[in-house]
Amino acid sequence: MDVIVGVAPPLAAALVDLDATYFVQMTMFLVLYVLLSQVFFKPYVRRLRRRDQAGTGLREQAKDALRRAGEMDENAEHRLTEVKQAAVLERRRLAEDGVALRDGIVAKEREHAQAHMDRELAGLDAEKATFLAGADSTAAELAALIDQQMQSVEAR
Repeated sequence: MDVIVGVAPPLAAALVDLDATYFVQMTMFLVLYVLLSQVFFKPYVRRLRRRDQAGTGLREQAKDALRRAGEMDENAEHRLTEVKQAAVLERRRLAEDGVALRDGIVAKEREHAQAHMDRELAGLDAEKATFLAGADSTAAELAALIDQQMQSVEAR
């Protein structure tokens, strides 16, 4: 075997050497853990829980708002459908009223035109009767005038 000069052979040592430093390190670790637990970890965990609760509350509020918005949308669609149907019915009713009004106006104007035409026909009939009554005397005068002219032509 080769022996290295100046180096002492390793001694068999225990894996864990328990002495006072172990207890000092353990005490420092526990003090640091308790200190960090009280100052850092517990406040941090409280903030995380509050944030999670706030987020959960906000998510619940958002779900409720979405549900209400959906209901409002459905109500609006339902009301819009009802209003469209009512508008169609109103338009039909107005169209029917317009047709009835038009027919009434046309009938009234026809009656007015018929009455005017009847008055004019009555006036024409009266003028015709006057003309026919005067036509016999005028025809007799014309016949007499023609007879005179014929006699004057024959006399020449």
